[in-house]
Amino acid sequence: MTQAQVLSVPSVSLIEGRPATTSLDIAEHFDKRHDDVIKSIRNLSLYLPGRIQRPQFCRG
Repeated sequence: MTQAQVLSVPSVSLIEGRPATTSLDIAEHFDKRHDDVIKSIRNLSLYLPGRIQRPQFCRG
């Protein structure tokens, strides 16, 4: 990992007091394809309890 990669940090905002970022920022930060990040989010959401079973996608 180069120094430039270490300094690349996804932007994080507070939405209703909770930290949030975009799947695009995550894909770029970890050098992954965006569609693979979306698939991972959807797969992980299957294991969330109750009313938060679906990721909350926001457009900014």
